[in-house]
Amino acid sequence: MKIVLAGLMCLVLTASQCFAISGGPVFGGAGVSVTGTYAGVFVPKVDPTVGQRDNSLALFTLVVPRVGLASGTSVVFRNGFSYSGTIQGSADPDSGNLTGVLSASFLVVSSINGTTGTIDINAEYDANGQFQNAHIVADQSPARATTARIKGKALLTYRNDATVGGVTPDPAGDSGGPIVYRIHGFKQSEATG
Repeated sequence: MKIVLAGLMCLVLTASQCFAISGGPVFGGAGVSVTGTYAGVFVPKVDPTVGQRDNSLALFTLVVPRVGLASGTSVVFRNGFSYSGTIQGSADPDSGNLTGVLSASFLVVSSINGTTGTIDINAEYDANGQFQNAHIVADQSPARATTARIKGKALLTYRNDATVGGVTPDPAGDSGGPIVYRIHGFKQSEATG
């Protein structure tokens, strides 16, 4: 009986190897360390209603620490305006999901001498938005110089409050709604400082 049982066990063990997962067990997770220092760019997607891209570009850096919120800086260029700001976010080490918000602005302060006196113009231009469906993924290219990339979408909305004597806000500083961007980012270093 022991010989029959040993023979059956040999068959079971041989057959179970045929069903084994190649490369070892899968425990879930993103398969990449999300902590580190990243840099990237938001490139506007083509707006299907007008058939062209928005005249804008956003650059960012982002530091994802082991503990606490991710933070970074941003600079946004749109229609000849330059906005500077910050990014706050978080990266899930298990799924690789990246969430974050971007807030950037600039202030225009000027005076115009007119026939009725000096008119002061104080106008604030804002760019606010969020990462949407963004992920940190392992870089699969064979000759890679980085270990991880940020891919996904972002939404940015531009607003301004430039009013002078009842004149409506500057149309070049107002997007009328969110603009969709592609995120292209890469890990610069594993260190977070």
